[in-house]
Amino acid sequence: MPTIDIYIDDDALRRRRRGKWLIPLIVGLFVAIAVQREKAAVRVATAPPPQIIYEKVYVTQPPVSSQTATVTQAIVQPLPAHIAATPARIDFGEIPPAGRPPAQMATIRNDGGSPIAVNAAVTGPFLTTSACEKELAPGEQCAIAIVFAPMKAGPSDGTLRIAAGAQRTKIALHGTVRPEVIAAPEPLPPPQPLPQPVPQNPPPPPQRALCFDPPLIRFTAPGRQRVTITNPENTPLRVAAIEPIGTSGQKLAGYTIDAGRCLRMMDARERCTFTITASAVALQLHNTMQVAVYYDDPFMRERRIARVASDCR
Repeated sequence: MPTIDIYIDDDALRRRRRGKWLIPLIVGLFVAIAVQREKAAVRVATAPPPQIIYEKVYVTQPPVSSQTATVTQAIVQPLPAHIAATPARIDFGEIPPAGRPPAQMATIRNDGGSPIAVNAAVTGPFLTTSACEKELAPGEQCAIAIVFAPMKAGPSDGTLRIAAGAQRTKIALHGTVRPEVIAAPEPLPPPQPLPQPVPQNPPPPPQRALCFDPPLIRFTAPGRQRVTITNPENTPLRVAAIEPIGTSGQKLAGYTIDAGRCLRMMDARERCTFTITASAVALQLHNTMQVAVYYDDPFMRERRIARVASDCR
C-alpha cells in the first residue's frame, strides 16, 4: 500500500522548532562570556602593582585621532646660577707700622647653569679692585684684588660681601699692624761746670733743598715712572727715606717706591734716580701724590724733609 506524506505549513510549529536550538545557543554564549570575565579578574588580581613614574612633559603635537599615539618631548630645565667664593678667609698677617702688604686675590665662580651679575663691596680698612664687572656665564670665574690699608696699629677685621641676584656670600678679612717701638732716649751726660760766656751761637742752617726731574708726578694709568733727584748745594746730604704723601702730608696707599740706590750720602751736585709704581688701587683713590725726601741734618741732629729747589743749573 502506498504511503502518503502530508506537510502542513504552520507558523507556530516553525517557531517551536527554532526554539529548540536557539535557546541553548544563547545560554552557551552567556556561559562563555562569564568564564572569560572570571579569567581576566584572576589575572588582574595576581599581576604585580604597576610602577608610577612622574615626569614633566609638554605636548608638542595634538592627537590626530583616538587611534594615533600622542607625541611628547621632555624639556630639561636649566640649573639655576650658584655663586662660590674662595678662599673663605684672607689674612694679611702682621706688618710693620710703615709696611705695605701685597694685594690678596679672591675668586668668584658661577657653579650653576645660568648667567648672573656679581656685585662686591668691602668693609673695614681694606680696598678692592674688581674684575667682576661683567655677567658671569656658567662655569666662568673672575678675581677681586683686596689691599690692606690700615689707619692705626693693632688688629683690624673686615668683610668682602658678594651679591649675585638673590644669593649672598662673604669672605672674612683680617690684618694686624705691629705697634711702633719707640727707642728709649739716650741718658743725659753728667752736669758740667758752667762755661764762660761765649759769643752767641750762629742760627741753624736753613732747610736743605733738592731738585726733582720731573718736578710733578702724575699717573693716569697703573705703571711706573722714574724720578731723578739732584743735590744742588755745595755740601753733602744724607738721604734717609723717600715716601709718597698727599697734599695734607698723609701717607698714600697704592704706590711703591724703589729707592734703595738713593738712600745714601749724596755729594754736592750728585744725581740719583729712583722709580715710583702706581697700582690700580692708587688710581681708584684719586689722591694727589707728592714725593717727600727725608734727610738727616747733622747740625740739628734730627730727620728733616727737603724742600724743592727752584734752580738746579
